[in-house]
Amino acid sequence: MEITPLPAVKQDFCIVANRIYDWVITQVDTKECYKGCEGLKTLNFQCGNISGLEEEGSLMGECYLTDVDGNPVSPTEGLVCRELPIINGRKETSIQTPEGSIVTLQFVKLLTQGFFIVRLSNNLGENCISLPQPFAITEKVLLSKPENTEINCDILDFSCDVDVICNHDNQGNSFFQQIDVELSISQSIQAFREETLLLKAKECTPRIGY
Repeated sequence: MEITPLPAVKQDFCIVANRIYDWVITQVDTKECYKGCEGLKTLNFQCGNISGLEEEGSLMGECYLTDVDGNPVSPTEGLVCRELPIINGRKETSIQTPEGSIVTLQFVKLLTQGFFIVRLSNNLGENCISLPQPFAITEKVLLSKPENTEINCDILDFSCDVDVICNHDNQGNSFFQQIDVELSISQSIQAFREETLLLKAKECTPRIGY
């Protein structure tokens, strides 16, 4: 059976859309260091009935993203990324593209914030969990960002690694030195502005179904 599509008439349409002026993918890394007794006080581990850490082996560390109350969350839920104002107004620079042309880009300052928890465990399966730790990371990126445009920042990926570092005294006895937490965040950053566009198009219509 032959199917005949419905006719559509070409006409002018006004639509509202976000025009993207520039788009970059970035990765920002940072390290939080918790040294000695003061570091442990800041983390404020809740350990319950954990025992035998020194006798049974070394500690293993991990961390994960949470909300302010310590509930595990995904990167899109737990991380907030926003633009910060730059002192003394807009700053820009000119660069040469691989094709040889010169373009002018603006400096954009971003702030990414969230919370994480550190979890320590031994080979007995016993563990200690820290209180939620706030962190804030700033970065500068170069974008084509004309006046009256906005920044959209989406979190693509988040990773967190923990290292428990010990040292030895003159008698060879091991003692706690510090806990290092390394954070890595991938972000999709767009400069955009909402614009009204006039298009010549045909409105979509469904075909006749049988």
